Amino acid sequence: MKIIGFSAGVVGRDSNVDRMVKAIMEKAGYESEFVKLTDLNYSACKGCVWLCAGPQVCQLEDDLFPYYQKLKEADAVVLGSPIHHATVSAAMLSLISRFWGYRHVSIAIHNKPFVLAVCGAGEKRLDTSQEDFRRALRPCAVSIVDVVSYYSRIPPCYRCGRHQECVIGGAYQIWGDEARTLTITPELFRRWEDRPETVAKVEVAAEKLRGVHSHTSPVLNTRVACLSAVHARLCETPSFSWTCMMTLRLLDGLRSFPPLPLSVSPYLVTGRLPASSAGHSLSPGS
Repeated sequence: MKIIGFSAGVVGRDSNVDRMVKAIMEKAGYESEFVKLTDLNYSACKGCVWLCAGPQVCQLEDDLFPYYQKLKEADAVVLGSPIHHATVSAAMLSLISRFWGYRHVSIAIHNKPFVLAVCGAGEKRLDTSQEDFRRALRPCAVSIVDVVSYYSRIPPCYRCGRHQECVIGGAYQIWGDEARTLTITPELFRRWEDRPETVAKVEVAAEKLRGVHSHTSPVLNTRVACLSAVHARLCETPSFSWTCMMTLRLLDGLRSFPPLPLSVSPYLVTGRLPASSAGHSLSPGS
């Protein structure tokens, strides 16, 4: 199993969101690759759909270009974003905007497992990042298996150097007038690893990725192949419309279905239906 992770954490530093993405992948225990978006030079989607329609992967040639094919081929994906102005960062949304390349005739990353991580300085009650993250990914019909969040209370003001004269930034919102005399010390830079609740969330996300692997085992892949064969055979039967629709439902939502009944197994293994198969029910509840 191969996992690829992308983080839009602050440039030049091993940020909280960077480490969250890395930890989720490492704890899942599979081969992984980490990509730091803010170290790359790339743009959002430019709408050149005639280029990506054939290969069903973005063809815009910049630093991000090779990673879209890797994402397409990966078994699972982890995306991490800092929370900017209560939502997902522009760097992350630019990455996602180019997922348009996967959406031509079919969706190349449909049902691919995703874990999302967000980290911000503000308050959870004002934050719409998780909802916005999900909304941005919705057109690609990916499977979001978990979302991990951490609120560090580390505003950019701690790095900009002008927090003592500013009343519109995060430092003033957190400290009020005390920000005018606030000295920035290492203790102010909180780490998610020091918060047991967040550590537990990261462990749960990794465990869910491990669970995804059990659902993408060779056994399941064989079932998918068999179902595809059955679908092709059913297209020749008098009950074409109903049976094809039912089989496509199985292919589309296989992870959520219970084990197929033994009465169906011979047909899935051989791809052959008995002469009386017209109108035969292959419902999971049979």
